[in-house]
Amino acid sequence: MLLFPQRRLSVTPILAMIAITIVQMATSAALAIAPSANYFEIDADYGSVVLPNGNITDGGATTSFSVQGSGQTWTQSGLTNGIRPYNGQYMYVADCTASPTADNDRAEHKMLTSWEPADGQRYFSLAFCIPSTMPMPVDWHFISQWWQDSTLNPPLFLAINGGELTLVRRYSTDTNPNKREVLYSFGSIVPDQWYQLLVSVKLGPEGDGSLYLYQMNMATGLWEQRYGNDALAIGLKFKGDGSGLPADMENFTWKVGSYRGATPDTTNIYYDNIRYGRLWSAITRNKLTGYHKCLLNLAYEETSGIFAADTGYSINKGTQDDPYTDYNNDATLVNGAAWNANGNVGRCLQLDGINDHVRVTLDTTDFDTGNYITAASWFKTDTAQSDRSLILIDDVANTYKMNLSLDRDNRLRFVVRHPDNSTSEVTYTADETLCDDFWRHAIGTYNRYAPDGHRLKLYLDGVLVASSAGEDMAVKRGDYYLYAGKYANNYFKGSLDETQVFNYEYLPLMRAGDANNDGQINLADLQILGDHWLDSGVTWAQGDVTGDRMVNLADLQVLGDFWGFGIGADLSFDEALELVGLSIPEPGVLSLMLGAWLLAPCRGRERWMTATV
Repeated sequence: MLLFPQRRLSVTPILAMIAITIVQMATSAALAIAPSANYFEIDADYGSVVLPNGNITDGGATTSFSVQGSGQTWTQSGLTNGIRPYNGQYMYVADCTASPTADNDRAEHKMLTSWEPADGQRYFSLAFCIPSTMPMPVDWHFISQWWQDSTLNPPLFLAINGGELTLVRRYSTDTNPNKREVLYSFGSIVPDQWYQLLVSVKLGPEGDGSLYLYQMNMATGLWEQRYGNDALAIGLKFKGDGSGLPADMENFTWKVGSYRGATPDTTNIYYDNIRYGRLWSAITRNKLTGYHKCLLNLAYEETSGIFAADTGYSINKGTQDDPYTDYNNDATLVNGAAWNANGNVGRCLQLDGINDHVRVTLDTTDFDTGNYITAASWFKTDTAQSDRSLILIDDVANTYKMNLSLDRDNRLRFVVRHPDNSTSEVTYTADETLCDDFWRHAIGTYNRYAPDGHRLKLYLDGVLVASSAGEDMAVKRGDYYLYAGKYANNYFKGSLDETQVFNYEYLPLMRAGDANNDGQINLADLQILGDHWLDSGVTWAQGDVTGDRMVNLADLQVLGDFWGFGIGADLSFDEALELVGLSIPEPGVLSLMLGAWLLAPCRGRERWMTATV
């Protein structure tokens, strides 16, 4: 049962504290962020500092801290009660000590002030965690509130009540302050778990406001909508003097922190990664947490010059220079890296192994990968190598942030660095050399919240070949450059194609049987296989989906297993086989073999999607 009682008047012993609080708020309110600010982030790892008066400042944006009753100044903390910070090495702890006779204890910050309906839609994001060491409040306990200087206040708030986490609207057509509506309930609080929420709010007391609530699915790293309404009364139409008379809509404030009723218990809430955006693009375009994006795609299709275009917008289903899909992480070719026409698909880049490499200047907002990252690359070499990076973020041996490398001529390695400078890694050792002058495809992924507990995974030629648990921490942000083909003074010798980085756990770019890598397994793939039937020394793009450098019945079997994956499989496999059959030699023998294969039960499809390691 949800109970949101009317707030009681503070008792006499608290009046002095309230007076002190009012003075503090009056003197510091001018420091809080204005609604005209395009974007700000309060994060304990990336420049945010708690000032002596309790305010938090970051990049010129400064909060205004409010303390009352038994509330205390926020403290910056690392691992606490077994809980790691959400997006780095540090988080903030908001404490209120036991005060069984007092009401309205608070330890919260004014993040945004002087917000009015005319300012339009605004976007708010925060991560918070309720530790299991904290007794669950029996009375109301706010986590965040959208506050207005009015009798019926606040109009919107996120709170714990009755052990549930709820988003609540306070509204009325009269002066009754008990008119409240639970817009969404997350159910019982799950302790020791981070909640990452995004709330989009447009004030509108006449029923023309809007409210959208999103929660991140930690396993996938995607925002999922929990509530949406664009015809909602948000904001109150009465003066704050109790007269019930209409008032101008002004002095709205976004507050984040612990604000609670009387309780005999000490309570604490952990906060991290608090963000505000004036525009949708400001909170989503560059601050990528929660949005699956290709951050970098170097296809190397150029024929001359020293620049390689980032065409990630095509993977993001956008257009060049589109502010939402094009991250414009173009690369520079260093020391004479050369264009080559013989790529895996199209053209590629040729590196001499002496000093050739690729460099991308990091826009750190474009590589804000948070708890997820994927690196992928095609490579081809006939020269045994070791400690050769395919993709590297920040080329310093003890501080690089991510490294996908050919660690030995037969071993792949993928490493990510965490904010505390520890690392997580996964390796795969092949039975034979990977420097065999064939195109190979490597993918390394990190998902902090992977459901199977294997945060790191390595894929080779579309098959999962290794995984490891890794550390339960975010990935440290890069500071300087992303490189392809360079690690310290070691340089890759050979060809690279499609250097890619994603801000989520990207599944293999190749699906077994998808020879042309278009996300579909259909007639086009069968035609490729038919065109190279019984050829040797071929690559994936020529129909060798099993990796044995031959196009034969084994590849055809894989194609049949996954026939129809994606969209566009207009024909049945038998119909497509008949259509392409003329280009495949020995059709009689093939038909007999195919018939026997189709009769065999349990073809074991899963081995092509996720090899057991």
